[in-house]
Amino acid sequence: MEAAVEYRAVGFDPGMSRDNSAGGAATQLEALISVHAAEGWEFLGLQNHSSVVPGSNGCFGIGATSPYDVTISIAVFYK
Repeated sequence: MEAAVEYRAVGFDPGMSRDNSAGGAATQLEALISVHAAEGWEFLGLQNHSSVVPGSNGCFGIGATSPYDVTISIAVFYK
């Protein structure tokens, strides 16, 4: 009988800068992978998901906010 595969999904939101955005994100992803690898998890991939954060009406229109798009990244691991 085969052992069941376990999965772990972890939010990944790298701090970005204008100077080294790709390099900085890669370094942060490497660190995230290393932390989970030390616990026996293998990195499967990075998934991006888009959604819309709903706005609010505020109180009588005061403090109302508009909806906005957001993209989140999820790092997926398995063992």
